[in-house]
Amino acid sequence: MAEYVKQGCRKLDLILALNETQKELIAEKFCYPIEKIVVTGAGYNSDIFYQEPKVAHDNVKIIYVGKLSKAKGVEILLKAIERIKIESVAFTLIGSASKYETASIMEQSAETFHSIMFTGALPQVELAEMMRQSDILVLPSFYEGMPLVIIEAIACGLNIVTTELPGIRKFLGEEFCLSDFISFVPLPRLEHCDCPLEQDLEKFEVFLKTALESQIFHIANHHYLPTDLIDRTVRQWNWESIFQRIEKQMLRFLPKVRLT
Repeated sequence: MAEYVKQGCRKLDLILALNETQKELIAEKFCYPIEKIVVTGAGYNSDIFYQEPKVAHDNVKIIYVGKLSKAKGVEILLKAIERIKIESVAFTLIGSASKYETASIMEQSAETFHSIMFTGALPQVELAEMMRQSDILVLPSFYEGMPLVIIEAIACGLNIVTTELPGIRKFLGEEFCLSDFISFVPLPRLEHCDCPLEQDLEKFEVFLKTALESQIFHIANHHYLPTDLIDRTVRQWNWESIFQRIEKQMLRFLPKVRLT
């Protein structure tokens, strides 16, 4: 069906993309003029995901949000957690998994130095509340289209540990990426978009552990995200901003209406 799909896509006036990397991929795969592809991104709900003053707690609270799968880096995350020998750290994994992967992850987590809480998938309101009660979001994925969960976490005031996903620095902006509130983990070499080479995984595990420890140190020293930086980082990704960008593009193609 590839040629049939390409022919149809060439008739489109406009294609909206999530990020610059996807824009280039669309142009290549669909043989579509890149100048007719516009990056608009995707929006988060600022009525649900927002910051509240931090409440003092004994543990540094780290959360993972997403599908509990090998492709999302969860298996390596659990190995990195095992390497961290800091007692005052609590881990929560939020998301669903297949029956097989659930059993495998439960078995692996039982062997870690830390106790790990699993919540399953949560509605957005509950997820946002869990984020506000936490300190760090970790995203160990090997591939993401647009990691909106990072924006949601930043909006809730969390420090970030994430892999060097394609386009992520431009997505988050230079100011945030150069701050102490985010730690990047170099990706292992990938055979496909989300399949790492086995020989690179131990090094990736060490990099992930080091990044987590860096942010644990910041939180332990009360180095929290300032409100002004949160606002400058996330405001372009709220639903209102996304709508305005899409509306602007759509208006270019709507027929002019004559008022009478």
